Amino acid sequence: MRFDTTTGTVDRIGLKTTRLKSLTGETVIMANTKLLEREIRNLAEGNERQETLRFGLVYQTAPDTLAQVPAMAKAAVEDQPGCKLTRCVLTGFGASSLDFELLFTHKGRDADRLFASRQAIVLDLLRRLAAAKIEFAYPSHTTFTAAPDGRLVMPYAAPFSDSCV
Repeated sequence: MRFDTTTGTVDRIGLKTTRLKSLTGETVIMANTKLLEREIRNLAEGNERQETLRFGLVYQTAPDTLAQVPAMAKAAVEDQPGCKLTRCVLTGFGASSLDFELLFTHKGRDADRLFASRQAIVLDLLRRLAAAKIEFAYPSHTTFTAAPDGRLVMPYAAPFSDSCV
């Protein structure tokens, strides 16, 4: 069961409270009145889970190269037993990256298998992108500095010249 920020197994339902055994091992006690106020997700139902992986690539990636990413994602996902690609799309322009969203479904209820498959997909996608020399983005900022007269000051030294003054 998932309720708000807590995920766990229902341990006991009482008249006023419900006890959950959280994934981290502690017992969480919730007022039943609170359970009626929010959405509750029953994770024991259903035979598949949908997972989302978000990642960003550097802006220097060529559009034709970006168009190859969904096929790489599909191969990485479908190499995992019980996994199927729902979609992998370029979703927009992030502050420091070209943003992708990869959605896949995983058959079964076993959380350990799901996380093992998720890890294998991430590692496989990393390998495929590295082989294609496609780089992941990381947060970055570009700053420009101006001299008192308004001229831009370059943030690096001028190239070395062989001529002597």
